[in-house]
Amino acid sequence: MESPSGAETLVLETSHDRIRLRYVAEPPFYYVLASGGETHWSTEVLRTGRAKIAIGSVAGVGSATLVTDPATRARLIQRFRDTAGLANAERWYGRPGRLISIDPRGESGSTEPYGRWLRAEFDGAAPEYRTRLDRNPVELRYRSRSLALLRRTFPDHGRLLEIGSGTGAETLPMLRAGHRVVAVDLSPGMLAKLAENAAEAGWAGELTTRTARARDLGALVPEFGAASFDGGYSTFGAMNLEPDLGTFARALGELLRPGARFVAGVYNRHALVGPLAAVLGGSADRIRSRYLRPAPVGTHRFSVDVYFRSVREIRNVFAPEFSLVGLEGLGVVLPPPEYAARWDRWGTAWDRLDRWDRRLTGPRRLGPLADVFFAVLRRTGAAG
Repeated sequence: MESPSGAETLVLETSHDRIRLRYVAEPPFYYVLASGGETHWSTEVLRTGRAKIAIGSVAGVGSATLVTDPATRARLIQRFRDTAGLANAERWYGRPGRLISIDPRGESGSTEPYGRWLRAEFDGAAPEYRTRLDRNPVELRYRSRSLALLRRTFPDHGRLLEIGSGTGAETLPMLRAGHRVVAVDLSPGMLAKLAENAAEAGWAGELTTRTARARDLGALVPEFGAASFDGGYSTFGAMNLEPDLGTFARALGELLRPGARFVAGVYNRHALVGPLAAVLGGSADRIRSRYLRPAPVGTHRFSVDVYFRSVREIRNVFAPEFSLVGLEGLGVVLPPPEYAARWDRWGTAWDRLDRWDRRLTGPRRLGPLADVFFAVLRRTGAAG
C-alpha cells in the first residue's frame, strides 16, 4: 500500500468501529499513536497482530507490532507532536500511550501475534519494572511475603526453576540464599536486566536464563533433562498469561524430581477485595472482568489480557503430576496494588493492614478469596 501524497490520517477498522487516526510514515511502515488512557483499538490490533487500514482510496491489511525501543519511541512521538502543531500537540499527545507500527507488506515474523504482543509489552516495561514495584507499598508487601514463602518451601540449597522471573525480584534473593536458578521469561528485555543485576551482585555463575513462554516449557526438557530440578516457582502472573496450562503442567512434571515442590502464585478469579475496591473506586464494571476468558485490557490493572484462575482450576490442571499440599493468600485486607496510591492519600497504615492480611490469609483461612493465592504443589511419586 502506498501513502497518497499529503495524507495525514488513516482509517483503522476494528471489530466494532472505524476509527480515524493521524499517522507518521517512515516507509514501508506507518505508525499510529494511542492516547494514555485509550486501550480498546490498540489492544485489538496487538492481540491479532493485524491492522485493517485505509488511506484515501487505498485499503489493505498490515501486520501490527508494538514499538518499545525508547529512542525510536521518543523520536516518533516528537514527530507526531510536530505535525499536530502547538495548539494540538499537548491535547492530543500530552500523555502518549502505545505506539504501533503497521507494515503494509503483512510480514509479521515467526512469532504468533499474542506471544509477540506479550513480549513487546514486557520488553517495554523492563527498564523501569523494579522501580515501579518498589514505589508501590502493596507490591512491596506482596513480594516480601512471597519471598518468605519461598524460603520456607526451599530451605536447602538446590537447583530451582523460576517461571516468569522478570528482572529478578525473587531471583536475586534466592541466588543470595545459595540456590542455583534457571530463570525463564518470555521477555528478552526482562532477562537482560536480570542478568545485569545478577552480575553486579556477583551471582552470575549461579544464574541461567532462557527465553520462553510458560506454555513452551517443554523445550527445556531435552536441554536440562528429566527430574533435573529440586523445586520451582512462578509467583506473579506468568501462569495468568496462558489460555491453557495443561502443556505447562505436564512439562513441569517432567522437569521436577519426584517429591519436589512448586509454588504457583496466581491472580485469583474469586478474589474478595478486588471487586469491593472496584465498587468503592467507582469501577464496578471490573467486578465481572475476573470471570472473562480472557479478561481484556482496561478491565484490570495489567497492560495485557489476563486469565484469572481459581484454586480448584489449579488443583485440577496440575493433577495427577502434582498434589496440592499448601495454600496461602495475599490481599484480603490489603487493597489490590492499583489502588495503593489512592489509599496512600488517605493515610493508610500499611503495616497494620499487612499484619491483619497475614492473619486472615494464612493456611486454612481466607487464601482462596485473596487477590493472589499461592498454591504449594508437590510432585507426585517417591521423594528423591
